[in-house]
Amino acid sequence: MRKTVSALSVLLAAAFAAPAAAELKVGVIDTVQLLRTAPQIQAAEGKIKAEFQKREDEIKAERKKLDDDIGRFRREADTMSPQQRTGAQNDLNTRATNLDIKQREFSEQFQARNGELQRDVRIKMKRAIEEVAKEKGLDLVLQDAAYFSPALDVTAAIIDKLKSYGTAPEPAAKGEKKNDKKK
Repeated sequence: MRKTVSALSVLLAAAFAAPAAAELKVGVIDTVQLLRTAPQIQAAEGKIKAEFQKREDEIKAERKKLDDDIGRFRREADTMSPQQRTGAQNDLNTRATNLDIKQREFSEQFQARNGELQRDVRIKMKRAIEEVAKEKGLDLVLQDAAYFSPALDVTAAIIDKLKSYGTAPEPAAKGEKKNDKKK
């Protein structure tokens, strides 16, 4: 008797769940298109390029000059006195070490700044997705489905929402603190 009641309750639950599942409204996002056309991503790429391009070019020029000087040293080392050779080697080693340090610092600063900009973009994207989902009455938003009907695609609506936000950085969310260190 218990097995019959359990089986019947499972069947009833499934019968009532089926209409509820049929009413599920789903939207799908094409991430590739979103990342290619979102104005905040283009703005972030422009900002990071503007902030770091000059330093990157300087480091590349310094690296090229060092490589040229190392090549010249290798060609001329046999004609140098032992003191000149030692001095030139020490100078080249010092320059190489300093350049490696500069490159590492640049890379760390670039990664940190890029992370900040990406965080700001992710916050705006999440907000846009949530707002579009609420406006369209969606229960579920999927990202990068293997297949979906174009009728489910909400990518354009999210891009439009992102365009309405502009490209200014997102203010810190509630509970988040900006790292303002006062010295």
